[in-house]
Amino acid sequence: MAAGKGPARSAARERFWRRLVSRQPASGLSIRGWCARSRVSEPSFYAWRRELARRDAERRSDLDVASSPKFIELGVPAAVVEESAQSAGPAAIQLVVNGARIEVGPGFDDETLRRLLGVLRETTSC
Repeated sequence: MAAGKGPARSAARERFWRRLVSRQPASGLSIRGWCARSRVSEPSFYAWRRELARRDAERRSDLDVASSPKFIELGVPAAVVEESAQSAGPAAIQLVVNGARIEVGPGFDDETLRRLLGVLRETTSC
């Protein structure tokens, strides 16, 4: 074994140890008894079990990274931003409560918003 890296990568060796490690629990034997019957050393069994778990975790982590969304910063020319700000109406606040989207614009009636939020809370507590 390389220091700190686990057993060297060999597809055939990994398949062999995966088969061995996966069969032990179903045998009903202790690891010591199973290793003796299978003629493998206990230290090798434990090292490979740990290494296979590490490799599986590494693969899951790689899949998580590969499937996670990627974000890139997009630059918008200042002229476009300025034109957009001039042509757009007043900005609104959007609230999403229990799947309902509420847009609140400038000058909204705060009492009406409170009553609306109260109704939404009541409908989800039932």
